[in-house]
Amino acid sequence: MPTVLAIVADTPASMQGRMVLRPGLSVEVWSDLDFALRRCAGQRFDLLVLAGMPGERQGELVRRLHEIRRWRIVPVLYVLPPEEPGLVVPGTFRPELDRIVRAQFRSPDVARLIETMAREGTGDAEAIVAGNAELDPLRGRLRVDDREIVLTRRETEILAVLMQDAGRTIPFAELVERGWQAPPDGRNVQILRRHISNIRRKLEEAGVRIALRTVRGTGYRLQLPRAS
Repeated sequence: MPTVLAIVADTPASMQGRMVLRPGLSVEVWSDLDFALRRCAGQRFDLLVLAGMPGERQGELVRRLHEIRRWRIVPVLYVLPPEEPGLVVPGTFRPELDRIVRAQFRSPDVARLIETMAREGTGDAEAIVAGNAELDPLRGRLRVDDREIVLTRRETEILAVLMQDAGRTIPFAELVERGWQAPPDGRNVQILRRHISNIRRKLEEAGVRIALRTVRGTGYRLQLPRAS
């Protein structure tokens, strides 16, 4: 069952807690983020909803949550107050993942959006971490220290396999099969080589000290820099 965490400012105590928005969709509604995180510690959510507060405040809460790794890949629905002048787009808004709507939290339009976004959510997804590199497999973003690299879907799939087994030489055939579930024939191995070349170029342009080593006749190995 998809699960949603909704932080709705000024929600009366009697209306806080778990509610069933629609059959098969559970929503935890709380007015305070810190209290919600304590109550829901360890629980995974498919969607974060913020409502009943200005857009700037919503952005502040998301920045705090993004300090916790598992929240960085959770989509956010920003529900802005209808009376707020102009359209404040929080700096944390990710157009490829999040949505913004100007409405009341309990309106039918918001309920439909919550249901749609939650069912496409990411409760079981995990950021992939190797050394100081962190890959968001949903958004196709590789973060290394303060640098962020944008990857294509196929590049993300390949790099995810290499990062999960950093330091191990992964055969060409295994990379193709695990990367995009394709037969490891000559054509797909050539496609793999082109994607590896593109990933290397992006790493070099970003000044990232992560190497994709070719083991001749065998496969590729992701090599992380030695700790200083």
